[in-house]
Amino acid sequence: MLTTPADFLEATTRVRACYSEDPGLSVTARDLARLSGVSVDACAAAVATLDKEGVLHLDRRHKWRLSGDLQSVRRS
Repeated sequence: MLTTPADFLEATTRVRACYSEDPGLSVTARDLARLSGVSVDACAAAVATLDKEGVLHLDRRHKWRLSGDLQSVRRS
């Protein structure tokens, strides 16, 4: 299913809000879609863009995290 530009913008805003509220959040794309209240397709498009922007990173367990969290883990 194609994601409309409006759905993409809403998903991106909601995904960012999830991580603003819980910076330590580490969830799968499907769980992130559920938490943010957007479709799985819109969420997938949003996380792909946020990944390209360096905001999110997919970890080894296939969970999305803030990229800044990776830096703090590497320092410890």
